[in-house]
Amino acid sequence: MNKPLFNVIIPVYNAEKYVSNAIESVLNQTYDNINLILVDDGSTDNSGYICDKYVTKNKNVRVIHTNNQGLASARNNGMNIVTEGYISFLDADDCFCDITMFEKVKDVIDLNNPDYIDFGINYVGSGGILSVSQNEIEKNKFFDKKIIFDKVLPRLLNLNNGDDYFVLDYVWNKIYKYEIIKEHNISFFNGRKVWEDRPFLIEYLNFCKSFYSMSDHFYDYVNVPNSLSQRYTNDFFDVILENYHMYRNNFENIYNFETQYVYDYWSNSLINILKQSLKQNRVDSKSVRLKLIEVFTTEDVVDLFEKKKCVNKNDRIVLKYIIDGDIDNLIKFYKKVTKKESKQGIVKRILSKVRGSL
Repeated sequence: MNKPLFNVIIPVYNAEKYVSNAIESVLNQTYDNINLILVDDGSTDNSGYICDKYVTKNKNVRVIHTNNQGLASARNNGMNIVTEGYISFLDADDCFCDITMFEKVKDVIDLNNPDYIDFGINYVGSGGILSVSQNEIEKNKFFDKKIIFDKVLPRLLNLNNGDDYFVLDYVWNKIYKYEIIKEHNISFFNGRKVWEDRPFLIEYLNFCKSFYSMSDHFYDYVNVPNSLSQRYTNDFFDVILENYHMYRNNFENIYNFETQYVYDYWSNSLINILKQSLKQNRVDSKSVRLKLIEVFTTEDVVDLFEKKKCVNKNDRIVLKYIIDGDIDNLIKFYKKVTKKESKQGIVKRILSKVRGSL
């Protein structure tokens, strides 16, 4: 039997302090049929130099140097040079994998040949493992296409909030068949800087006939200060609406998107980004105000809020502002809300410290 080939893609951007750990965790695997693809996404530190050093010493390591285009584009660039086997993703600055990972995954492939494999994650701090996380699904079991379409995809498409078949929407704790990605031209949204994982995962699962969820926790996700910190920008509104339209356009012939849960989920998502922007004192800028007018006056967004369940007086006030296109009063309203929430948060933290000292 031929040994399955794994292609591990590591996007690298200014990760000189951490990238060697990620690379070594792949090169030291107990299974050896692995290609490592390093994508230097325009690093301005020594990351690119470090990657090049590994190429000179390891024939199974390749490096791509590009201008800075973002994580999604870096992953696409890595996939573009894969020609066979399986694909796995690893982040350079905050992840490394157990050295037995690919040997154990290979055993699953030999026995079951699933289209998709996932596994758990360890969240690691300076003192060791802080917590673990994995899919809410039965472990070490083969699942068919019916489970994917009846249970897994609806949750990822935000059609319900059930946890029984919730799949962690990271792309890097999973194994993918290259032939499926190639045949259906699956890729990440080039240029997207946030929430790029779930659309890729949904598109891939749409073409899967089977999957296997392992109980092992192969990836250690390290709490690197500021590695994932991000400010809420206008892009977040665009990404939410882009996902919403993509999900509907691709799946409304299969699933019902005209439900109360769907209306509430997407309208609340937009409001949450508005509130986060307020907390960062960003909505007074002209560009943000114009974006809010653009978003909250579009026909599909107004439609979401008209169908949203108004459970209290505040919901009815917000609905009126949106229907009337009164974005200035919408902003004023949520300024008061976020200010109140901030005060409540401070009080909770003080009380928590007081209780902890008693």
